[in-house]
Amino acid sequence: MAAAIRHVLELRDQGLSWADARDRIGDAYGHYAWVHTINNAAIVVLGLLWSDGDFTTAVGNTVMAGLDTDSNGATVGSVAGILAGTSGLPRNLIEPLHNRTRSALLVSITRRSPTWPTELLLLPFAVSVREGPSRETCAVARNSHRR
Repeated sequence: MAAAIRHVLELRDQGLSWADARDRIGDAYGHYAWVHTINNAAIVVLGLLWSDGDFTTAVGNTVMAGLDTDSNGATVGSVAGILAGTSGLPRNLIEPLHNRTRSALLVSITRRSPTWPTELLLLPFAVSVREGPSRETCAVARNSHRR
């Protein structure tokens, strides 16, 4: 993975366009499956480096690059969002949230039984939190299964 990341850094240093760099990544790592770590790590680095610090460009270009688009888009969105800070995020994306976060977690537990080969237990929860200390958010998540 380090070699793939170094490769993308070299492409940036060479001044390639986003499209040309994407093509080079495809040439170098196209033999991997679309969900492989190496090629997707290269796409994540591509999205971040060619965004010029713009959140929507980072996420948009990452998703347009293909491969594991949902995972890569989420990863780049998280990193780009942290780098941009709240003030650097587009208003049309954050204002509808009214300063709250909603999330859900589905946990699957499989067990063998004589009558059913695999049973799937889903434990969903949704959390609404006002901006505040993360320990409060974590406490809500830890205790949500007790409802």
